[in-house]
Amino acid sequence: MDDQRTRSKPLLAQLFAHWDQHDSHYHGVLYRTALVKNGDAWQCAAAWFCPRQKGQTGDDLYRADYGDLPLVRGCFPLTDARTVLEEIVEKDVLNLPDCPAASVTAYLDANMVRRCGSQDRRFPLNCAAYEYHFQPVGPGRVNASNKFVCAPSLPLYPYAHIAIEHQLGVRIVNPGTPEIVALAPDYRARVKRVRLSTKGATVEIETAGNDDANILGKVYHENAHGRKHADLSFQNGLASFEAPGYPRKMMVVLIARDRGDHIDEWYYDTDNALHGFGIPSYSGVEIEESEENLENLIQGGESETLEFKRELPGKR
Repeated sequence: MDDQRTRSKPLLAQLFAHWDQHDSHYHGVLYRTALVKNGDAWQCAAAWFCPRQKGQTGDDLYRADYGDLPLVRGCFPLTDARTVLEEIVEKDVLNLPDCPAASVTAYLDANMVRRCGSQDRRFPLNCAAYEYHFQPVGPGRVNASNKFVCAPSLPLYPYAHIAIEHQLGVRIVNPGTPEIVALAPDYRARVKRVRLSTKGATVEIETAGNDDANILGKVYHENAHGRKHADLSFQNGLASFEAPGYPRKMMVVLIARDRGDHIDEWYYDTDNALHGFGIPSYSGVEIEESEENLENLIQGGESETLEFKRELPGKR
């Protein structure tokens, strides 16, 4: 474990460096946790930490106490969040306000640091973020109830992990395995919406303080006509570029002009849709359905993404 602690510390310092870089856009750190009582000891079923965007109000204090399964939400200063994460790495304990101390044996590994664009919705964020996933050591099984959870003044849930997902706003990947994640969000800008047509696309962004002059958009557009690249300069949060036909693949990356670093990434890939992954409903993509565009689609004939039907199923 000492070796794992040694490896964790540089990654924890990296996370704190991201926090320091974006400190001007932060106001405290939101925390969410689900604890499970195992005998006389407490275990951590889930915990995540995310700096709150400046301008957001309220401390979001909430506690749903299902006895052996308390679900807690709150907010505390950035310095307190640092201390909590350091204690996980150095002391194997999770200490949060108004919560019993929970035994945690986990470490950070470079392979479990990932960056997600604003399309990712595992956590309730609408911007890009670095995610630092703590790896549990040993069996690490959390003995959360596999029966329903219920309390007189609280909602009923069929399983503990469903209660955790709903109350803490996170999608649980492996129920029964401790999940501890610290986020470093980038609130400077995000891709809010992309409108596609057979003539090109319009990209709409949302920026902190409405400062879009510092945001450069880079576009990759691919379809049957070939590949196209474009640079976007935004005015009032909007920019457009021309390209023939709907894209099969498209990517937009937002870059800060002053620092040159990446702010957000947005993807559109019909190949993934064909293989069952789909285009998320929250991706912000809109398809222009004008009469001209529909005629162009029909004239283009059937393809891997378009199939003609003689009639609509179910007499619709």
